[in-house]
Amino acid sequence: MKNSSAAICLLAGAMLSSCNVRENITKAEKAVDEFHLLYDTGKPELIHQKADAALKATTTEQDMVAFVNGVHGKLGRITSSTNQNSSIFSGTNGTEVRLVYRTIYEKGTGTEKFSYLIQGGKPALLSWFIDSPQLTSHPSKTEDPAGEVIGR
Repeated sequence: MKNSSAAICLLAGAMLSSCNVRENITKAEKAVDEFHLLYDTGKPELIHQKADAALKATTTEQDMVAFVNGVHGKLGRITSSTNQNSSIFSGTNGTEVRLVYRTIYEKGTGTEKFSYLIQGGKPALLSWFIDSPQLTSHPSKTEDPAGEVIGR
């Protein structure tokens, strides 16, 4: 009887943990939707204002605005974006959710990598990485396109 009770407790704990993982990924996915809306509507300063303190410590608002506007100038508005991969890491500072999106823009395509810190149930952007051939000024056949990163 003791073994079956322990097994039930372990199973219940795993199920609750699984729900929390899905909930945190959903929160980060909604934050990506908001990021894309702010990107498309020309409000990169709000992306920076809503970001985690760690991103703000490495990237000024002025740099964030210039970078996002530069990407928008080269790629244009987002026409579609699909989450390709999600991973989650829990630590003493909160839960970090990493998402990889395949994004199609008006003038090109790209792979976006987002990292969000979930604290108190709220996601805050830790970093945004975008890799797109259209962001490279003079792509070479032998070189990989250089990715761009904001944050860590």
